[in-house]
Amino acid sequence: MKAITWIAVSILAAACALLYPALVKPSQINLAIPEQIHCSVDDKDAAVERFAGLLRFKTVSSPDNTSHLRDESAAENLQKYLRKSYAIIDSKLDRTQVARYSLLLKWPGSDASLRPAVFISHTDVVDVGDESAWSHPPFSGANADGYIWGRGAQDVKVTVAQMLEAVTLLSKEGFKPRRTAYLAFGHDEEVGGALGARAIAKLLHSQGVVPEVILDEGGVLLTDGIKGVTDVPCAVVAVAEKGYVSLELTITGRGGHSSMPSVGKPNVLTQLAKVLHMFHANPPPIKVVDPVPQTFTALSAGARNPLLRWFLSHATQQPWNWLLGRVLAASPSAEVAALVRTTAAVTDVKTGPPGDNVLPDTAIVTFNFRTLPGQDPGWPAKYLRRLCIWARLEPSAFTVREKGRDAASDVTDVLGPHFEAVKAALLETLTPAEGLIVAPNLLSGRTDSGNYEQYFPSTPTLRFTPLPASHAASAGIGDWPQAKLEGARPQSNRSWKMLAQFEVASGIIVTALQQRKDCAP
Repeated sequence: MKAITWIAVSILAAACALLYPALVKPSQINLAIPEQIHCSVDDKDAAVERFAGLLRFKTVSSPDNTSHLRDESAAENLQKYLRKSYAIIDSKLDRTQVARYSLLLKWPGSDASLRPAVFISHTDVVDVGDESAWSHPPFSGANADGYIWGRGAQDVKVTVAQMLEAVTLLSKEGFKPRRTAYLAFGHDEEVGGALGARAIAKLLHSQGVVPEVILDEGGVLLTDGIKGVTDVPCAVVAVAEKGYVSLELTITGRGGHSSMPSVGKPNVLTQLAKVLHMFHANPPPIKVVDPVPQTFTALSAGARNPLLRWFLSHATQQPWNWLLGRVLAASPSAEVAALVRTTAAVTDVKTGPPGDNVLPDTAIVTFNFRTLPGQDPGWPAKYLRRLCIWARLEPSAFTVREKGRDAASDVTDVLGPHFEAVKAALLETLTPAEGLIVAPNLLSGRTDSGNYEQYFPSTPTLRFTPLPASHAASAGIGDWPQAKLEGARPQSNRSWKMLAQFEVASGIIVTALQQRKDCAP
């Protein structure tokens, strides 16, 4: 397959060489940025300190507790801190506590005929793991070396601060929204959001609220572009996210004592080995679905290589669409390869009964699938059963049980007004000299927006976090100390500074509410 892919790439290169005179020239690429319309942070030190204060609350979520929180008092104290630090919560916004630890804020608009915009974030964080691996204590909110340090600095207390700072700034400047805005902060996103985001969505639905658009965390600012494609800064906005299916495969057979194994006859472990070999050798098929072609069509504007630019600009057309799938699937980056197939991974293996001298009679394996938009949620179970048959397991020797599922989201139209509104806000707010590309993207993980989709299907949903990331920072936790990845720069001469993130948030809010206002620089 790799040989075929490279042959196809060679043919593509030859064809593009023949077509070179017709290729789009760099001068035709419009990377200009409109005039800024966002509000600026007036007291920068205070804004940074308010954000740092959010990180000092140990709001670690846990599925083992009925509240989905390890320390309920930390969540209660964070709520008090928000009201004390952001006076607008009680002065201009309607506040509703949901499930005790989640927060729904309503900024009433002047035109009740306009459907509201819903802005989502969450206040919980994942566990810190080994604290010795952190450069600074994970709940210190330390301001050091040009960073704010702490769990939640990136995922995702930063967007709580962004939204509240933005609303405060806009209100001070006299901005009065025509469209109502909801700020919805869940408390258990990291463990599925069942008590937080889902409860908020249910409440809104019961009140007859029908959102015009939902905005959540997701894509980021890639400050040095995308390696191998473009060095132009990119704002990647997720317009869809993959689904989630968890399956449990149970293989049974005759056990025994290790001193008397059945020679030449398969046992549970050898059967399991065959299934895992089949699993490794037969991954889910490559499939290119929206918005992946549109991602690379958008990125084509910044490609310096004219052949690559031409190829990417035709990514929505055949046969280039087919070839794009093969090229991405062969990428050494797992994140890139995951764009073009439903992914599958073994996440847990258990055998029993235990004992060094015991031949187990049962093996239980957990498989996790992340399904592409449009994928039949029942397909993973069919796929796994087929692998077992190919491994020559008797049908009576195995069972496949679904432990949980979440369907992939709908795909928000990248040519529609909602994506264009966020795109305009980003272009108007960020001003790197190199220009800026705003590209749609498919998110492999799950966010709280999935809980809203249950109640508001087909509502345009966009996922973006105004955070800077580079090739190095996006390489993965294994390449950097964990705390390093949780830093957000509070100061810089570039527009990628943390304070500009508050300004980006204000720009997005203004644009999403469809009322623009020039604010003091």
